[in-house]
Amino acid sequence: MSKEQISHRHHYLPEFLLNGFAANDGKLFVYDKLSRRFWKNTAFPKQIFYRYNQNTFTIGDEETDFVETLYSKFDNDFAPVYERILQMLGPVELNIDDTIAVLIFVAVSFYRVPANDKTVANYVKSKSPQSLGFRLYNHITNEDIGPEWYKILMEEPSFVESYRISKVLVEIMRLKSNIKLANWTIAAPTALKGFGLIGDNPVIMRNPFEENFIDQEMIMPLSKHHVVHHYQGNKPDKLPSEHKFAIDLFQFLQADQYVCGSNKEYMEKMADFVKWPELDKMLPSLKANLFGPFL
Repeated sequence: MSKEQISHRHHYLPEFLLNGFAANDGKLFVYDKLSRRFWKNTAFPKQIFYRYNQNTFTIGDEETDFVETLYSKFDNDFAPVYERILQMLGPVELNIDDTIAVLIFVAVSFYRVPANDKTVANYVKSKSPQSLGFRLYNHITNEDIGPEWYKILMEEPSFVESYRISKVLVEIMRLKSNIKLANWTIAAPTALKGFGLIGDNPVIMRNPFEENFIDQEMIMPLSKHHVVHHYQGNKPDKLPSEHKFAIDLFQFLQADQYVCGSNKEYMEKMADFVKWPELDKMLPSLKANLFGPFL
């Protein structure tokens, strides 16, 4: 593969998703938690939430970005579903295929972000090939290739990176009898006039991650106006007005470095709020309130 065909700027949150949080000019305000400052200029989605060569690898003598190609196909397949969702300002009604697409997108988004690099790598290296959902055979003898080759494969960076997608598919196959698509819903709250924020670790989980993501209760903002929920209790008739504020708050709290949005004044107030010294004591109750409507 020639160098001209290799991509280098690899988004871990796709540009079309970030467009859903941008201002009318298509740009975002970017707050850097490490420097505690806003970027001097607003940014287009292509300028944020990416890493250089994250999905570019050298295998043998050839440089390849096949992992990025997998992500690009995955993103391109979901983009039309996302556009249909944006057209629905409530209630959001999804068919079965679109619900499955949302489920897969959220799950891959969880595994894909830098905050979960170690989680994925440690999982791959600590599991047997069978528990990872695959086996390798000698194409001549049709026998298992043996543990030494498995060890080499599972320490290969390109395999670890590509497994971020594979793990979601393995979870779906293993848990399919327990997946309740009706419990994956999208709300379109009008509170805060669409001031919604997104950070570099956007999926909010009710409980700490364990073995699988698919069966966890979680919340993820999809746009300024749309939020996806997975719950195991009851769907409320109406979400409280403070629900959207709490989601934006956790975007700030969970972000490793960057938070983006369309309203700088709102982001400034949020940045000041998360510096409040008593906030740590409130976090358990804040998360309980966030998931409380779905009990």
